[in-house]
Amino acid sequence: VTTRQSKFRVLVSAAIAGALLHLGAVGAGTSSASTSGAPTWSPAVDLSGSPSAIARPELAMSASGQYLTSIWAGNDVVQTRSSSDYGATWGAIESHTVLADQADYQEIVMSDSGQYQTIVWRTDPGGTQTARVIQTRSSSDYGATWSTTTNLTDPSSDAANPEVAMSASGQWQTVTWQEDSGADRVINARRSQTYGDQWETALQVSAATGLSRGPRIAMSDSGEYQTITWKQESSSTNFQLWSSTSENFGSDWDVLTPISHSPISEADPEPDIAMSASGQYQAITWVARLGSPATSGVRQTFSTNYGVSWNTFTRSDPASTIDRVHLSMSDSGQYQTLIWYSNDGTTDVVRSRTSSDYGATFATEVDLASSTSSPNVNRVRVIVSGSGQYQTVTWAWGAGGARTAYAASSSDFGASWASPVPLTSSATDARFTSVVMSASGDRQAISWFLNSGSNDVVQISIGTIAAAGATSGPPTQFVFLLPDGRECTAISPQQVQVGTFVELPGVDANCHSMPGSFVAGWTIPVEPGFTGAGSSSFPLNPGHRVFVIESQRFTLVPFEPVLTIEYDANVAASDACLTTDAGNADADARRGYSWVPRVDFEVARVWSQAPCAPAGYELAAWNTRGDGTGETIGLSEPLPADWQTARANTQQLFAVWRAVQ
Repeated sequence: VTTRQSKFRVLVSAAIAGALLHLGAVGAGTSSASTSGAPTWSPAVDLSGSPSAIARPELAMSASGQYLTSIWAGNDVVQTRSSSDYGATWGAIESHTVLADQADYQEIVMSDSGQYQTIVWRTDPGGTQTARVIQTRSSSDYGATWSTTTNLTDPSSDAANPEVAMSASGQWQTVTWQEDSGADRVINARRSQTYGDQWETALQVSAATGLSRGPRIAMSDSGEYQTITWKQESSSTNFQLWSSTSENFGSDWDVLTPISHSPISEADPEPDIAMSASGQYQAITWVARLGSPATSGVRQTFSTNYGVSWNTFTRSDPASTIDRVHLSMSDSGQYQTLIWYSNDGTTDVVRSRTSSDYGATFATEVDLASSTSSPNVNRVRVIVSGSGQYQTVTWAWGAGGARTAYAASSSDFGASWASPVPLTSSATDARFTSVVMSASGDRQAISWFLNSGSNDVVQISIGTIAAAGATSGPPTQFVFLLPDGRECTAISPQQVQVGTFVELPGVDANCHSMPGSFVAGWTIPVEPGFTGAGSSSFPLNPGHRVFVIESQRFTLVPFEPVLTIEYDANVAASDACLTTDAGNADADARRGYSWVPRVDFEVARVWSQAPCAPAGYELAAWNTRGDGTGETIGLSEPLPADWQTARANTQQLFAVWRAVQ
C-alpha cells in the first residue's frame, strides 16, 4: 500500500525533525535527529514455512521499532508472523485464510504503538475472477490474536486491489478497493472509527461510469485528512489520474479532481501517494509512458492545502523506459524522495531524486545502482524517517533467475547515498523487497521472498544505526508531571545518561490523573503555536524512544475512565441567558458539566436542557461545533459513539436554539 506502506513505516505523531527526539533542556523543544551513519544489517532470518509459492510479502513496524508484523500469501493462504522485541524473535505463524479461498493482494498497517494492526486481502473462492471479495481482520494486542474475518465487499460483485490506511492511534482506518459495477469499475471505500472492530457502509469515491483501477490511499496522523488516487479510463486507449480527499475522517469524500497532466496507459504502473503527518502536504507520483520523451517519464505533483488542489508536476528521466516508481516523505512533508527503475536502451538503473522544499523542486537525479546485464527488477521501495534525515531504498535484481536483494541508505536527507549492500546471496533468487523504518530511523527492516530451488521462503533482515558519538555523557534527569503540574513521584525524577536512548514510561506507568487512568502520551514544553511532536496536538507515544542530550520535562496525557461532557449554552456573553435547573453549571451558568464512566457510556444520554436559555428561544438540539457545522445530536439521544474510546477526556457540545413560535 502507499501511505504507511508499501512504505509501511507507521508514522509517529510528529511533523518535525525526528520523532526520535533529540531532547534538550527544559523548554528547548527539539532539534535534528541524533543518529548517524548507514544501518548495519543482520543475517537473514526465515519467517515463513516452506510453501511452494510465496506472493507479495509486506511489513509493518511500530514507531519505536519494537513491534513488527510480516504478511504474505503462501500457496494462496494469507499468513502473518509478529515480533515484540525489535525482530530478535518471532511468534508462531498465523493463517488467516484457507487454501480454497485462493487469497492474495494482502496488505497490513499498524498504529504508532504497534497495539492496533489491520490486514486486508482479496479472496477468489471459486477461482473464476468474477466474484472476488475483500476481507479484513484486526488485532488489538500487537498481533498476538486476531478478530474474526469481515467481508468488506459482497460476492455478487468482483473486487480487487485493496489498500488500507490507519491513523497514528489506530482508531481511524479506511480500506479502498476497485469493484465492478455492471459494465463499469468504480473505486469504493469503507472506514472504521473503532480500531477496525466495526466497519461502516461503503462509499463510492470515483465516478459511477467508466473503468477505474489501482487505488492508493494516504492518511494524516490524526485520521482527519485522507486522500485516494487512482487511474481512470479517459478514452478507449488512455487513462488519467484522479484524486478525492476527505477532511472529516473518511466520513465523506470531496469532489473528484483530475491530477495528471498528460495521458497514461492502462499498462503503466499504479500511482503512489504520500502525506505529511498533519495532512497539509501531499504528493503523488506516477509513470507516463505514452508519446515522446517530452511527455513521458516519472511525474510528481504536490499539494500544500490538504489535497484540495495540486500544483504543476515535476518530470524526471524522460528519455528512459520507466517502471516501479515509489515515493516517501518526512513527517513534516519537507523532505520527499522518489525512487524508480529505468532503462535507457542499454543500461538498467535504480534512480532517486529528493526534494527539501515540500515537493516544489527536486535535486538532480542520483543513480544508486546500474547494470548492463538485464537485471530484471520487479519492485523498488523507499522509506524516509520522521525527520527525513535517514532514508533507505531496497530492490532486488540480477541476471536470469538469480536476483539479489539490496539496500542503499542515506543519512543526509537523500543528498548522498552509501554504496548498495547485498542482503542475499547471488546464488539464490530474491523478489518483492519491502522496507519499514522506525520514526527515528535507527531501526529498520527489509523483507523479501527467496526461491532457492523448489520452495519459496519469506526472509527478513534487521537494520540498526548506532547513536551518534556512541559514548555516553554525564547523568541528568527526566521529570514526569501530571496535567495539574504535580510530579509523578512513583516514576519521577528518572536518572538518564546524556548520549543514550531512553524509552518513555509506557501505558501502564504509575502516573495517574485519577484512579483507573493510564498513559495515553507525553508532551514537552514547546513554543506557542507549535503542533509537532511533543506538543498537545501530537503527544509522544507511551514507550517512545528518545535520545538524551540534556534534562527534559514531560507532562502526562492521560486516558481517563470517566469522560467529562461540557454543555455550552452557546449564547454570547453580551446577551442575557436565564438560568435553568440543569445543574452542575459554572458561575455564570453558560456552561454545564456531566461525568460519564466509559463503562456506562452506552446508556448515557445528552441533556434535554442547557444550563441557561435566552428569552424567546427553546433548545432544539446539540452540535459538536459552536457554529453548527459539526455533528448534530437530538435531545436525550446517545452521545457520539467514537467518544467512548477517543483519547480526549473532555468533549464539548454546543446548544442549538430555535425561536419559540
